[in-house]
Amino acid sequence: MKIVAFIEPPQGDVIEEILRRCGLWCPAAPRAPPSGDLRMHDADSDWDRDSTSQEPRELTFVDEATFWSNF
Repeated sequence: MKIVAFIEPPQGDVIEEILRRCGLWCPAAPRAPPSGDLRMHDADSDWDRDSTSQEPRELTFVDEATFWSNF
């Protein structure tokens, strides 16, 4: 086996044509965008209670050493 060509991501139409000719093209069905406000999800909070606020919440970065030192 040897390499005869490199196909890069901007050549999506080339990739599709090759797969169609090989009988391997399987187009994905279009999907609807996700519903709801997905900017942040805090698994430990009561999501329904916080949903009335329209203020965006922020995440805070905590390094691993600080995280584990709190337990």
